[in-house]
Amino acid sequence: MNYDEFVSNVSVRADVSFEKAQALTRATLESLAHRISGGEARQLAELLPEPLNQWLSSGDEIAQRLPLHSFVVRVAEQAGLDEDDAELGIRAVVTTLREAVGDKELRDATAQLPKSYDVLLEGPVGRPGRRHSS
Repeated sequence: MNYDEFVSNVSVRADVSFEKAQALTRATLESLAHRISGGEARQLAELLPEPLNQWLSSGDEIAQRLPLHSFVVRVAEQAGLDEDDAELGIRAVVTTLREAVGDKELRDATAQLPKSYDVLLEGPVGRPGRRHSS
């Protein structure tokens, strides 16, 4: 999956513009990079095109503790969205990331996250090509 296809899928799933989907994707991947270990982030990044791989590689070697709500707030602020839209957007990015890297790879990389993150990591959000109402 190339960069434009990735962001387009996020755009459709989150029902936001391509530009907003870019900001949302960057904010989510950069925030995720800080929440998982550097090794796990690099393994995922190797499977993604630029600049997605750079955003995911921007974290520290040691994962930072961050409660789920703080993660959502961070993404919302960076992407310029309210928290509800950011949560939907994060799920759209994660669903698209799962398609791009594979379910096993995503599960392996995010296994260290607290169970509270499961709401963002499990289950698909919409399907590209179909708009959904909010």
